[in-house]
Order: sequence, then structure tokens, then C-alpha cells
Amino acid sequence: MERKTAIKIAVALACMLLLGDDAAVDERLPSLERRRLNWHNHSQLLLNEGQFRQYYRMSFRSFEKLLLRVDESQSCRRTRGDEPLSPVNKLQMSISWLAGYSFHPVRALAGASKPAFYISIHQVMNAIQAHDELQLQFPKPEYEQRESANVFARLVNTPVLIGSVEVNRVSSFFSGHYQRYGVNVQHHSRFTAVTTASPGGMGDALAFTRWELSSIVESFPVGLYLVGANAYSNGNALLTPFTRPQTASHSKTSILYRDSFNFHLIQLRIRVEMAFWLLK
Repeated sequence: MERKTAIKIAVALACMLLLGDDAAVDERLPSLERRRLNWHNHSQLLLNEGQFRQYYRMSFRSFEKLLLRVDESQSCRRTRGDEPLSPVNKLQMSISWLAGYSFHPVRALAGASKPAFYISIHQVMNAIQAHDELQLQFPKPEYEQRESANVFARLVNTPVLIGSVEVNRVSSFFSGHYQRYGVNVQHHSRFTAVTTASPGGMGDALAFTRWELSSIVESFPVGLYLVGANAYSNGNALLTPFTRPQTASHSKTSILYRDSFNFHLIQLRIRVEMAFWLLK
């Protein structure tokens, strides 16, 4: 009996040596607590350094206003015993991620897991989309269109413009003419219309006819216009620059007028470039 017991013990020890220490000891990962970002300290440090706007692409006051609008639509559920992510934590992660930062340092700074990060992004975006005041608004009533034109007039001395349309690759904030998405901005370089229709190799002039914006432009009152690049078709309400042959094959007086027209139109279209510059 003792011999059999000794053999069993020897076999067990041999198995333990072959399988390694993991078979003998049940080692479990320690339970670690995630530390949520202290928004007050974080924001105050950025404000003291003058870096808040650069970090979040908006002023602290604008961030607070946005937080008030999306706060009520978000929940604060506790997960795995950790302190729940607050609405400001979720908004902070969303704004940072939308500004182009990788989600790895963003969620690490906020103290959120990978699933919690993506859940927060969806919650914030859903809250923004559900809020009427945060929607893109192209001026449709004539009084709003006249007001927009008046502000443009103070900026570039052109009292007939409502907005500027361009096609852009939004992911890199680079302006171009082909295989881009369409956007429209107003005098403050705020986006008033965005469309992702007709991407790819479709020409801009044809794509524009499929946008809802085109039907709005067609109904502009006499004397109000939208400006765009040469990729669009010039019309009664959509103005595009004169091409080089068009400015070189006429009389001197006509050339001067057309050059002046192109110059002022470029000053108007630059609002699009400024809008994307503000996002950088």
C-alpha cells in the first residue's frame, strides 16, 4: 500500500513538473480599478496653459454648452464595480476621437474600457442627432437667406450671397474637386448642409442635382446666390468662376470685370477652406 501511494505521489509530481507551475497554482489576474478622468483638473490645466481650444477644437464655453444639451440623453451605468462614466467623460472622449486622436490614448486618459468607449461614442452621437438645436440648418425662409447675405456683405462686400458649396474629403480636411463629399458653409464658416450622396467618380455637377440642396437653391429669390467651384454648372442661382479661356478671349474691359468677379468669388468660397482649417 505504501509503495502504491509513493508511486502515485511520484507520478503526480512528474505531471506537475511537465505541465509547469500553472497547473499547480491557479493564478488569476488581480482586479484593477479604472480611474476616471478628473474633468475639473484636466480642463483647468488646459485652460491655464491656453491649450483647451487646440485640444478639443472648441472653447471651454462651447464645450459646456454642448454638454448641457447632450447631458440629459446619456445614462451613467456602473460597470464591473467601477465608477460610472459621467456625461462629461463620454463627451470628452467623443470630441477627442472626432478631432482625430487614436481611441487608445483617448480611452486610457478617460479611464474607460474598449467596449465602454464605443458605447459612449454612440450615446453621444445619438444625443447630438436627437437634439433639434444641434442640427445643420440651411437658411430656407427668405428672411434668413437675406440675413445670411447681409453678413456676407459685411465680410466681403458682396450683398447677394447665401453660402458657399464645395466638395471635400472630410476625413483629411483636404479640399478638392473629385471623389469627395459635398458640404455647404455660411458666413461664420459653420456647416449648413452636408451630403454623402453620390460618392466616387460621379461629376460634381451631376451629383449636385441629386442633393436636396439643389432644389433649395433653385427656389432662391431673385438676387440671392450660392457660389461654387468650376466643377459645378453655372446657373441662375449657383455662380461659378470664369475659366481662364473665358477671361482671356474678350475685350480689356470685359477681362477686368471677369477678373474682378473671380477675385470676389474666391473671397467668398474661402469660407469653406476656413471651416476646415478651424477643424484642424
